[in-house]
Amino acid sequence: MTNAHSTTMSALAYVSRGWAVVQLHDVVGGACSCGSAIPGHDGTQGGKHPIMRGWQNAGMHDVAEVNDAWARRPGANLGIV
Repeated sequence: MTNAHSTTMSALAYVSRGWAVVQLHDVVGGACSCGSAIPGHDGTQGGKHPIMRGWQNAGMHDVAEVNDAWARRPGANLGIV
């Protein structure tokens, strides 16, 4: 399980460097939070893809946006765009 505070702090550190970040799905109860039933898309393979569509152009650069996003979904994993 990911430490939500640690993930948020990491996201904020990346944003402070000028890097864009996105939220990634997490693993809940041994399954990816996206709900996919694809074989192998479980705790070993799930939780590693972006939550939002269009993530390539939707990276967060703003501290307030990052804080809001992780407040709404504290278990999300972190990706750098």
